Amino acid sequence: MQKKFRTLVFVFFFIAFIPSIIFGFIIWYIDPFALWHKPFYCPNQVYEYKNMRYNAKRFLERSDYDSLIFGSSMLENTSAKEAAKKLGGSFINISIRGSHFNERRFILDYALAKNKNIKQVLTTFDIEIIPFLHTFSYLAMKHWGVLYDKEMLNDYSVYTNKETLAYIFSTFFKLISGKEVSCENRDFDRPASFFAESEHLLGGIKNFVKNDYNLNETKNAVEKIKNKQISKDELNPKDLALIKELFDKDVIEPIKNHQDTEFIMIVAAYSVVKSAIAFQTNPAGARLQKYFLKYLLNQNLPNLKVYGFDDMGFTDDIANYVDLGHYSKDINSKMLDWIAQKKGILTTQNFDEYWDKYEQKSKAFDLSKFLEELQKAKE
Repeated sequence: MQKKFRTLVFVFFFIAFIPSIIFGFIIWYIDPFALWHKPFYCPNQVYEYKNMRYNAKRFLERSDYDSLIFGSSMLENTSAKEAAKKLGGSFINISIRGSHFNERRFILDYALAKNKNIKQVLTTFDIEIIPFLHTFSYLAMKHWGVLYDKEMLNDYSVYTNKETLAYIFSTFFKLISGKEVSCENRDFDRPASFFAESEHLLGGIKNFVKNDYNLNETKNAVEKIKNKQISKDELNPKDLALIKELFDKDVIEPIKNHQDTEFIMIVAAYSVVKSAIAFQTNPAGARLQKYFLKYLLNQNLPNLKVYGFDDMGFTDDIANYVDLGHYSKDINSKMLDWIAQKKGILTTQNFDEYWDKYEQKSKAFDLSKFLEELQKAKE
């Protein structure tokens, strides 16, 4: 009887163990974040699962670099090879679309600990996210953040959410059924670039309006102004103090802690349309942006250079933009030239003049007239 019981227990665990082995093998074989190996089915591919929050670790561990391009989507189209040629060093681009300062800080700490010889970090000052600093939850990093902590054993947990598992198993079943699996053999130059998918929107109003977002956002802003739905809310001192605390921690602290690394920060150069919407519908938010940019400059950090390119002319020409915020890859290239030439550096001495021109231009822009042009082009 005892022998029969042991046999049943063995069979039970054996049957239960087989699916676990198969399940684990599929995850190991596909391994979209390359925790264990490069993709077997796309051997030359370095960027597969399109979320740099996950892929940055692979880049930081499996590429040679001494400098980073690490901003928001505003730098995704910046060439690492071109940056190396114009600014010196050996760059990789791990910019994260829609990233908040604290997300970047989390990965930056990992990068700077992993490579103690990082010479330059090219990043962005995304002024539109400042008002949300005090509401953005650090819990948003709970899933992918395990990749950048000090524990290695918990990395596997990134393969436990529904979206990732769906991708893994759909790819696996494509492979065993003989279906084609798309391999985008992008390199470390600008792996998350989106210009190939959006270049058709460049060139002027007729192309710009093909993106419904551009028309709808402009229309919503004009309606707000017409109906006098202008944001007049000011942050109370408690909220402002909390934002400042987070800003000190996520933006200023890493610069102070790494004096041998040069931080090059570009103020996000949105189109004049987007800037006009910000100033004309949310003046309180615009004032907050000015406050923190000036606060950053007042720190007088020797290893930080802040660049503002809004007065270079390109922001006034919608032909340079695919949407209200994102410009062409040619602008990314020009920015590298300007940085190499030390053009556009903001200081405590020239900031007020720079911002006043920026604000006046944004307030003077006729959104109603621009909407009419968009609607006419849409017909």
